[in-house]
Amino acid sequence: MVERKKEEFKAGIDYLFFNRSYKEYLFLSNDLKGDPADRVLESSKDKQDRSSFRLEAHSDDGSYYIYHPFYDNYVFLSEDKLGSPPGPVDRVTEGRKGKQDRGVFHLIPAEEPSTYYIYNPSHDEYLFVSEDKLGEPADHIVEGRKGKQERGIFEIIPIFTPAAVEKDRTGLFTVLEKQYEELNKKYWEQEKRIQALSDKGLFLDDKLYPHPHHNHFLKLHILGASYGILDVTDKVIELVKGQNSVTIKAENEVFGNNGGLDGILKILSITYKIGDGPVKVVTAKEHESLTIKSSIEVYGATYGPADVTDKVRSLISSGNRKILAANTTFGDSWVGTYKTLTVVYSDGTGKIKVAAAGETHELTL
Repeated sequence: MVERKKEEFKAGIDYLFFNRSYKEYLFLSNDLKGDPADRVLESSKDKQDRSSFRLEAHSDDGSYYIYHPFYDNYVFLSEDKLGSPPGPVDRVTEGRKGKQDRGVFHLIPAEEPSTYYIYNPSHDEYLFVSEDKLGEPADHIVEGRKGKQERGIFEIIPIFTPAAVEKDRTGLFTVLEKQYEELNKKYWEQEKRIQALSDKGLFLDDKLYPHPHHNHFLKLHILGASYGILDVTDKVIELVKGQNSVTIKAENEVFGNNGGLDGILKILSITYKIGDGPVKVVTAKEHESLTIKSSIEVYGATYGPADVTDKVRSLISSGNRKILAANTTFGDSWVGTYKTLTVVYSDGTGKIKVAAAGETHELTL
């Protein structure tokens, strides 16, 4: 058995339960089952308010109640069953107000860091995400069955919230609160500069800070463009606005009016720069395409205490510009602790930049 720190799950902290087999998050749904009718525990690709749970210690043996603050319910393994014989018929996991014996669960460490089997001693069964579905849209139902299985492995991910900081103002959360205040200050200091750049026609795009504000990064700035003998600057600006990369075809269908030259092959010419970087010119013959993009060079990256520079470079070289700051992406280098992904890079402007995203958030380069 993999050992875990006893204090790993803190009271008052919200957690996500992520099922690796389906790559889905658990949530307590509006679908009802049984008599009395109770809410059914289901899973979905999307995170939502109903995906947050809290773990309340039941005893010192590692057992917990799983509390759902959105509905003020406690999760339990019910007597209701789903499935069609001769196939397996399994118990449905549901939510109801109040604690009960069927709502006591043991979190048994799986092989990967921060992953667990969820065992219910009342029925001697393990929770898993099943093939059975319910509701509209139809979501997978969480059920119980004897024995461990791959579909019963869950990554338990803490969620950083201001409320959590208020309830635990020591150690890591104090550090995070200070980081939040610094980011907040920088955000407001940027606003006037951002507005001034926007007024000059430089395009802006949002990038997510850990919580809750946005950081603005300069994108492609089109200085001028022509197709044949026509000025198509406004058309090219419309095509590239707010994007890191764009491919444009040199075609009459794109720019119209035959480029002002009927029956003659034409050239598409675009002059641009990225942020404060050097001015560049690209061209394409009629019926061909050209690509304008900002290249990313990663100097260094960390996730928690781990150096993940090579991993981030690999993701970017594969065409990924959106990176999820999560244990599923980088592994858990600091078990039970909220982590931050930080990337130091250049996006073609000639300036070195720093981007950061808190755990479970997405960072866009």
